[in-house]
Parts: sequence; C-alpha cells; structure tokens
Amino acid sequence: MPRGYSQGPGRIAQCMEYCVGGCLSSCVNCLSYLSDMYTDWKHGEEEINEMEFIQPAIMRDPTEKSIHTAVIDRNPSEVTRILKARPEAADEVNSGDETALHLACKLGYLDVMSALLENNFPCTNTSIGTPIHCILLAVKTGYITSDVGVNAIQLLANKSCNLDAFDRGHKTALFVSAEQGHIEAMKTLLNLGCDVNIADSNKFTPLYMSVIRGDLKCVNLLIENLPRQSDVDQVDTADRTPLIAALLSIVNNLKYEKMPNDIYNLNNTASDAEMDINRYNRVAVVEALLRAGTIIFYLIIFLAIQIIDARIICGALSHKS
Repeated sequence: MPRGYSQGPGRIAQCMEYCVGGCLSSCVNCLSYLSDMYTDWKHGEEEINEMEFIQPAIMRDPTEKSIHTAVIDRNPSEVTRILKARPEAADEVNSGDETALHLACKLGYLDVMSALLENNFPCTNTSIGTPIHCILLAVKTGYITSDVGVNAIQLLANKSCNLDAFDRGHKTALFVSAEQGHIEAMKTLLNLGCDVNIADSNKFTPLYMSVIRGDLKCVNLLIENLPRQSDVDQVDTADRTPLIAALLSIVNNLKYEKMPNDIYNLNNTASDAEMDINRYNRVAVVEALLRAGTIIFYLIIFLAIQIIDARIICGALSHKS
C-alpha cells in the first residue's frame, strides 16, 4: 500500500470517493466535448437546403390558403388577409408545433414577422420554445445571418415576447446564445432585460456554459450583468461552481491535446496558434472569475482533489511495479 494511506479504511474510502467523482466528472466533460465537436462538424460541413430546412414546418394537411403556406411563400399581404378573415389562425400550429410566427422567425422573414405582429399575432411559447429560439436555431445553422437574427429578436422584444421562456431542452434564449457563443444576441437579450441567472435542467447558468466553452468575451459580458457578486458561484447539480468548471476544462483540454491525432481520425486538426489561443482564453476565464469575486475556497478544494487523484494513480503504478 502506498505511503500516506495507512490511516485506516475510512481514509482510503474517502480518497477513492474523490477519485471516482473526479473520473465521472471527466467522463461527463469528455462526452459533452465530443458531442459539441460532432454538432459543430455536422452543421459546419453540411449544406443548408431551403426545402429541407422548412420541411418540418409544412403542415401535414395544409389547407389551400393556410397561414403557414403564406409564410413560406413570403407573402405578408396574404398573411394579413388570413388573419383578418380567420383570427383563429393565430392559434394554429404545424406538425413541428410551430405557429406562423415561429416559422417566419426560423426563415428570417422580417417583413412577414412585421405583418404578423402588426395584426396582434401573439408571441406564444410552444413545446419547441419561443420564436426567439427559432431565430437562434436559424443563426446556428447558417440559414440567416447574425444581423438578421439580432434585428428579429429586437422586433419580437418590442411586442412583449417572453425573453425568459424555455425550449424543450429547458433552455432560455440567453442560455442558447451562450451555448452558441452568439455574443451579439446575448448583448441584445441582456439589454432588453432578460434574466442572466436562469439555469437549464443541469443547473448550468449562461455564465457556467460560457465558462465551459472557454469563451472569454461571453464570460466577461455575463459577469458585467450579474445582479449580485454571489451569482458568480452558482453551482450545478454536482455542486461545481463556474470556477471548478473552468479548472476542469483546462485539465481536460490539456489531456485532449496530448492524445495522438489518429485517435480522432480527423483530417483537420487545430493549429498550434489556435491551441495557444484556446489555452490563453481558458486561463483568462479563471482570472475573470477570480476578479469577479469567486470564492477561493473552491479553488483549494479543486487542487486538493487533483493532488489526491495524482497520489492514488502514482501509488497504483508503484504498487504494480
């Protein structure tokens, strides 16, 4: 048995608990990282086909002059005519659970959006979220530009759209923007008064998500908009603060960088310059959190766990030899 672990089974059990917890945390972060890599690759490589993109938005049994068809045809006057003739059309949803406003947002049709809103079309929240969530999806897939997305968000906010509503993944529009690194959308939503601290089902706040991504600009923006200094230490379901998440992401990224390229079987790997920028940003994120007043005690806990993990691993290796 390695030196330092002879104080009884209780100490060994405690150390093993820290070790297993650290391993599980690393596995979760690794899976999340690989999932993000796949998503970015999928949306970055495939061409966006207009008909494929709007396919889920077409009603299963569309009427000859349905409001959704008028939106797809980008016909504001027809949209206005339908709403005046059939006000109940505002409550109709298609097979994708999208109202006409959701669909217009997803397609980036600002003129159609204006026609709907001028006729008092409600900015309702369905199972897929608010129309703002549709805008962010369209920006992410590259179907509409970032500028069009920001203008669409402002247009909706002026009509009292709920900025803090959830989508089916229990994510607010601000959280989705942080997840995408869409800083202009984040600035717009924050200026419009959205809640910066609403978390998702894992209790990840927008700040926590930006920290995991190593997105320094988004982290600084969110810190500036925190209503209380203590908000910088909101914990997730595993009781990890953004500081712990930032440190774990540094450790995990260093591990990934040490892996041979052929493990991923990727043709395009990050350049040395990109890796240097990534390291700098992740370290700068930790500095930003410290300047914001995060509790140093969490840093001590993290370092203690890493030391215990290292001692257990070293001890196991020496025991084998």
